Amino acid sequence: MSKIYGRWQLISIIDKTTNKKQDVTDKNLLVTFTTEQRLQFNLDVNSCEGKFTLVGSDGITMNATDFVCTQACCDTIRINYAAVKRYEVKGKILRLFSENEVLELKAL
Repeated sequence: MSKIYGRWQLISIIDKTTNKKQDVTDKNLLVTFTTEQRLQFNLDVNSCEGKFTLVGSDGITMNATDFVCTQACCDTIRINYAAVKRYEVKGKILRLFSENEVLELKAL
């Protein structure tokens, strides 16, 4: 069974073009990967859910059109989980890699 399953807190977002790391621990952004291949996450105000598929030993795919989100007001942060193509788990840290950024999460 993959180590990705479980509940995680997003702690930082790294911009790969500038290597700038944005700390987001104060926003309490939580992500859950279930063994039923469901992804649940929250933004500032809204919460979302969708499907994901694990590919090989470290690949992951998500379809943005599959995500369903609540539609309350305005989130101050945008997180593009659908752009993630690869992941790695080292200890209690999960990193999700897209072309432009790295999302770092801590196991809860």
